[in-house]
Amino acid sequence: MANNNSDDRNFDQELADYRSLQQEMTAIGREASQARLADWSREMEDMAAAWHGFQQDWQGTLEQMAGSAFAKFEEISAQGVAAGNLLAQSWRQALAEITTEVDAFGAHLVETMDQAGQSLQLSPPPPEVSWRLCPA
Repeated sequence: MANNNSDDRNFDQELADYRSLQQEMTAIGREASQARLADWSREMEDMAAAWHGFQQDWQGTLEQMAGSAFAKFEEISAQGVAAGNLLAQSWRQALAEITTEVDAFGAHLVETMDQAGQSLQLSPPPPEVSWRLCPA
């Protein structure tokens, strides 16, 4: 029986050592899990901060691009208005020149017709032309 008691004590000691080691491993595992959780939480916070910074940078870039596009649109619009005004002015000038030329041509035509009419009234037409001017 003495051997049995010593075996029981050894077993009890081994069981106590095993339980102690198991508790120590559980504590180490718990500490490691807590450390991993803290690291993960920091990483998530850093990622959220980086994402927020990215959103702010992107918003700033979009606002800058919109401002540049608006300024360019205003510039193009002003150039379009100026070109339209220049085109209208050149059309007005061209039409005025054409009107002057047409008026001069019309005056010359009327003068020529008056002269032709006066010459026809002064002299009778030759007999071979009279049938063309005066229908019978």
